[in-house]
Amino acid sequence: MGAKKEEQSAAFTLEKAMMDYSGDKYDLIVLASIIAAQKGKSDEFRTQPRDKVIKASLEEYLGGKVPRQSVVDTYMSERKIREDKQALEDKRQEQKAAAPRLELRLSSDSL
Repeated sequence: MGAKKEEQSAAFTLEKAMMDYSGDKYDLIVLASIIAAQKGKSDEFRTQPRDKVIKASLEEYLGGKVPRQSVVDTYMSERKIREDKQALEDKRQEQKAAAPRLELRLSSDSL
């Protein structure tokens, strides 16, 4: 019974914090999703349902444990890494397409 009451108390605190949040609510959702994606990479949250990971992310962000700039910086650095990998892959594909190809032509004379 005590655990359920504690969970309800924590949920109420989260709901109150969300309602009292003075920033853009859509921005809050995006930030929580980014934090949840980062958390999802850890062993602790890998097997957890997505809603629990997002809830934990909201609690961390609204509780002030994770600063906005930190989330944005981490996201942008990961995005830059993904873009660099994609650029390298595109370059490899272009080089592969531009490489000369050997064609084997069979004629009746060669048989």
